[in-house]
Amino acid sequence: MGERRFSHLRWKDRLKIEKMLKEKRSVREIADALHVHNSTVYREIRRGMTQQRTTELVDVEVYCPETAQRKYREGLQAKGPDLKIGADRGLAEYIEDKIINDHYSPAAALAKIKEEGRIFSVEISEWTL
Repeated sequence: MGERRFSHLRWKDRLKIEKMLKEKRSVREIADALHVHNSTVYREIRRGMTQQRTTELVDVEVYCPETAQRKYREGLQAKGPDLKIGADRGLAEYIEDKIINDHYSPAAALAKIKEEGRIFSVEISEWTL
């Protein structure tokens, strides 16, 4: 059974989608040309749909790669879990003080917390820090 590989569409892929849609190519043809699944193309088209006014002053929905790229970037920025350290402001301030003012390494700041027996609501590893 083949291994599934996922990759994000690139700007040039979005331009190709726009061109092929204008050429009235099918979603299957577009997917084959980009080496992606049909559903990837359908999602991308939905992401990039925007209203455009023609020279006859008629509003039509068209795929716009700029709109799709903007929405893609917005989605990336919103992605990911909240920072664990942000759940305890006191911990964040303590570590920040040790690193900036006392010139501790992240590992040394964490070790100092244990050495002093300090208790915070969140416990983080050196890797997380």
